[in-house]
Amino acid sequence: MEILEGALAFSVVMIVLATVVTGITEAWLRARRKRQAMLADALCQMVLDLSAKPGDGNVFWLQARPEGWPVRLVDELTYNTTLGPMEMYRAPPGWAARLMHALRDLLGATWYAALHPGAAASRQGLSHAARRKAAAARQAGEGAMAKEAVEPGLCLPHRCRIDQLTPEGFARRLARNPDYRDRIVTAQDWEAALRGFLKYQALTHERFRKYAATAALVVALGVAVVFNINAGRVFLYVMQDDSAREALIDSAPEIDALYHSYLERLAASSDPAQRDALERQVEAMRGFYGETIGRMTEAQSLPVGFDYYPHCRLLGAAAPACDSSIGDTDRPVIWLANVVIAGFLIGLGGPFWYKVFDGLSRLSRMLGRGASPAVDPELLGSNGDIGAGVKPRTERETIRDAVEAALDERRLLGWGEA
Repeated sequence: MEILEGALAFSVVMIVLATVVTGITEAWLRARRKRQAMLADALCQMVLDLSAKPGDGNVFWLQARPEGWPVRLVDELTYNTTLGPMEMYRAPPGWAARLMHALRDLLGATWYAALHPGAAASRQGLSHAARRKAAAARQAGEGAMAKEAVEPGLCLPHRCRIDQLTPEGFARRLARNPDYRDRIVTAQDWEAALRGFLKYQALTHERFRKYAATAALVVALGVAVVFNINAGRVFLYVMQDDSAREALIDSAPEIDALYHSYLERLAASSDPAQRDALERQVEAMRGFYGETIGRMTEAQSLPVGFDYYPHCRLLGAAAPACDSSIGDTDRPVIWLANVVIAGFLIGLGGPFWYKVFDGLSRLSRMLGRGASPAVDPELLGSNGDIGAGVKPRTERETIRDAVEAALDERRLLGWGEA
């Protein structure tokens, strides 16, 4: 029973630390504008793939293509219309202008790898012959996309893009594009276009999930090293200190109840304005988690931080905590192994540890002791994305609503339906 309670207390510590790491990771992804970049890249690849060959049902194929049309189409599909006219933010051609464009966009690239095979070949050290062959094909007009692929023209910085695009939003934006006015007209045309979009949307979500999980693991390792979070030391502490173990288990409902009430409301919300307000509240609750770490460290005296080996020696401190009770004071390799393990465990994410806590709580209640998490952990995705575990609409319902949105947009423009 003591081992079970120790595991419960340890999972509470991991829940808090993993949630803080999720907040740091989210801040990094937003600063990098990674969602915007992946959305633009996926739409660009979708347009290039689906428009490569003419044929029945290929609604993206255009016989007459103006120069730079793939880039402009992606820009129009992803532009944040609240910023005003799009042309104010598009970069002029030329390497100097592109460089300044990238600098203004902070750390994110402003062009699409899918549209730059020549530039990609140069970065990867491929031969001049391969680049000359691509240039010759472009000059000869070989390939429908040859010119646009090497000379993409203007494009938006990612700071001017939206970070997510619903099927309804995609349909409405595409319906306003004059190039497709007479190409995608009937409900069947729109269904074909939306099936392609949903396929690439799913691939983008999976790609971002894997990227976010990797980023969270890297951040967790950094946090564990910087703040001296030793997995072995923390686990032995909660096993040996009865009062700390009891306090951690009893504090679990208090720690997550308020936070996850916002997550439930956010997951159920479909109103963009309401979602924005709830996201701000969730950000505030992440700060609450940070304060909770401080309270846990002080009240339960968790053995983490700069008062413990080896940070105390690096800082020249002479704290009693430098004399470790698990024998790692003169064994840096053991300390490093424990810190790496802690980073890996934290990087598994809050949802994982909620499931662990829930399972241990069920077992503990069978034995007469335990608590339960405030909400179903399935409300969170595998990398902590808000509402990612909520059951989505069926594909048929999604396509139906998006088709109606597109046809409504065409009627508003006076184009109607064939």
